[in-house]
Amino acid sequence: MLRWERSGWLDAARAKAAWAKLATLVEIEPASSLDSAADEALALARVERLSLFDAFYLDLAMRLGATLASRDAALLAAAGRRGVPVEDLR
Repeated sequence: MLRWERSGWLDAARAKAAWAKLATLVEIEPASSLDSAADEALALARVERLSLFDAFYLDLAMRLGATLASRDAALLAAAGRRGVPVEDLR
């Protein structure tokens, strides 16, 4: 969805609506936690220009106060900007 949003094919409101629709297809407890994490990850993905997968990984590291290990330069840079300790696996 973020690729489509970045290319102009989908606006942010439609991307959020699509994510909400997708979330209704899978039952995960508690739903409010998923909504919060999804909102945070989408915001991180937009601001840091990350994939949604990488943004969820970064968000999780931030929430847990964990070290983020990766070979991805963009993800490592984003983590550094967010004050997340990193382990560069390159």
